[in-house]
Amino acid sequence: MKFNLKVRLASLALSLGLILLSTFACNTVKADKLVKVTGRLQVINEYILPKTDISQSDAAWFRELPASNPRWTIRDVSNSFVLDENLSSSGAKIESDSDNTTLQDNFFTIKLSPQHPIIVVKSKLGDTIQSFNLSQEELKSGTIDLTIKNNLNRVPAKLDSQFLVDDPAD
Repeated sequence: MKFNLKVRLASLALSLGLILLSTFACNTVKADKLVKVTGRLQVINEYILPKTDISQSDAAWFRELPASNPRWTIRDVSNSFVLDENLSSSGAKIESDSDNTTLQDNFFTIKLSPQHPIIVVKSKLGDTIQSFNLSQEELKSGTIDLTIKNNLNRVPAKLDSQFLVDDPAD
């Protein structure tokens, strides 16, 4: 009888151990804990004008532009003026592998996986504009400022090389 009781107790202990082990194993297989990140997105068009290409009156106008139109900033850099136009990015789509949201007044909140901390910015039409791979420090802080800068000086050269082909018949 004592042997039978010991076997039953051992069997019961083994069963409880297996139940606890399977419960623990299921909990460790859970999906990664997601991290909530709040951020701001700026989209800036930048155009560099050499001072030799503009008149004195145009230079004066550029210096006054930010006072009349706050989305523009002008930097006077040695031999050129740098015009920055801060565009409203409201309506852009922000995505991660775990979440997606729409930008509101240049701000967003999104959940990210610590193992895949990539934010993808898409246009209102769904075209990918740029991806950002966040560092572990940025994830820990929970806030991020993202900037997309378009250098408008390069656009014409791209258009020339990609779309404008000389027609030999002309």
